Parts: sequence; C-alpha cells; structure tokens
Amino acid sequence: MFLKTVLLAVIGFGLYFYYLSQLGPDAVTKRNLAIYQTMESALYNRLQHNDTLVGQIEAREVVEILSEHEGRTHSTCFIKTKSNLEGWVRCADLKKI
Repeated sequence: MFLKTVLLAVIGFGLYFYYLSQLGPDAVTKRNLAIYQTMESALYNRLQHNDTLVGQIEAREVVEILSEHEGRTHSTCFIKTKSNLEGWVRCADLKKI
C-alpha cells in the first residue's frame, strides 16, 4: 500500500511539473506592433469605430497569447506583454516559440 501511494505521488508531481513547464511566453513579435482594444482594429491594423490604441510593442518582444480568434482570412490573438499590456494583434505578426 505504501509503495502504491509513493508511486501515485511521484506521478502526480511529474504531471504538475510538466504542466508548469508548458506555461510562459508563447510568441515573439516579428516587427513593431500596435496593440488594439478590439479584434476588428487588429485585423485591419488601424483604429476602427471609436476604438483605442492600448499601446505599442517593439520587434522581438516576447508575449503571452491568451486567446486566438480564427477569422475567414486572418486570425487575431489577444496577448499580454511583460509590462502587463493586454490587447489584440494579428497572429501573423507573431512567431510562436
């Protein structure tokens, strides 16, 4: 019984550390990018309908992809930067790592 408990604990810890290793940066920017508040602005890479610009990020900045939306022709990604800016960019402008 003791051996079974130890084995289950080892497997549990292994799975937990595997999960933790999968967290972290997802992509790096290919060029300087504007971060938009809406998917529509990110898709067209310009402000649309009273949208606001969240910020700018430099080329080769590492970002975390929080969600991805697949459109008919392009996809947009909701990202978070190291400086905690969150917003939408075109996924084509990111290189997944």
